[in-house]
Amino acid sequence: MHAQRGEWEAGIEHFRITLELNPGDAKSHTNLGAVLTRQGRWQAAIEHFRQAVRINPSDAKAHHNWALALAQQGKWNEAIEQLRHHDLGAALRYRGR
Repeated sequence: MHAQRGEWEAGIEHFRITLELNPGDAKSHTNLGAVLTRQGRWQAAIEHFRQAVRINPSDAKAHHNWALALAQQGKWNEAIEQLRHHDLGAALRYRGR
């Protein structure tokens, strides 16, 4: 995967093409959001996490990453609410705690 090798722009392009072909692919929205967070593009990442959750409300990874992106912006209350909205336990399990 491009993004895993640190080739952020290639990874972004990969997920954008995937989403053009299948805009309902929640996993690609989550993955694109994750790549965008690596670049500090928090708002763009949040939009993709939001889309992933809209498509798949039980996606713990999307909820968790959304909360982390909010926290990175100092939006602590929104981050906590995002975790509460889904399930703090699911987010912690995703993080391996």
